[in-house]
Amino acid sequence: KDQITYLRVALEARRALHGEDWWESVNVRLALDDAARMLALTEKKRNDLKQAFALRARMNALYMSGRYLEAARVTQRIVDLSKDVLGEKHPDTLDAVSSLATILKEAGDNRTAALLARQAAEGMRQALGEWHPRHAVALN
Repeated sequence: KDQITYLRVALEARRALHGEDWWESVNVRLALDDAARMLALTEKKRNDLKQAFALRARMNALYMSGRYLEAARVTQRIVDLSKDVLGEKHPDTLDAVSSLATILKEAGDNRTAALLARQAAEGMRQALGEWHPRHAVALN
């Protein structure tokens, strides 16, 4: 709860300095939302979220070794867990969708990859704003 108080103060400071839509203000707002969400999660949901984060290392290792189909399966699991716990419009979920698009492109599924990449980029734009760095990354 101390973290939430700190984040509220930080958010007001960012808003005063840069406005509501500046990407750093958006980041603090997201951190505040995430902190509040974490307090409300059940133990199972917290464990699901931990599993999603832990699977990222496996996904990266499979991707880097060229095992794209296996990486895609792991990444789909990350997407599913993230959607369930954080929601499909959360930036972390959208990052996972973007990763899945990249992996599927490498695996040769260009059609699905393009669709997912567009969904991730548009979701990031809606969630974070057009000028947020994470939106820019999703466009690539």
